[in-house]
Amino acid sequence: MFLVGGGVLIMRCPILAISVNQAVANPGYAYIDPGTGSFLFQTFLAGLLALGASIHIFWHRIKETWQKMFHRREGRQEEGK
Repeated sequence: MFLVGGGVLIMRCPILAISVNQAVANPGYAYIDPGTGSFLFQTFLAGLLALGASIHIFWHRIKETWQKMFHRREGRQEEGK
């Protein structure tokens, strides 16, 4: 599957392969039709809803983690009192 010679370097470095491809690619004169814009909007909205649902489901764990990280110890008293 690997190419002999210089092709091995490109197969092992996908970032290099993508960079070379972008450097030599011709521009595509295309447009974004309303269907594509609608699809992108729906994808963005679905991502926000999934994030909200995840926070709702795991809220108890998130709350416990924040309390452990920022909670003051009970034996410690305020300095001004």
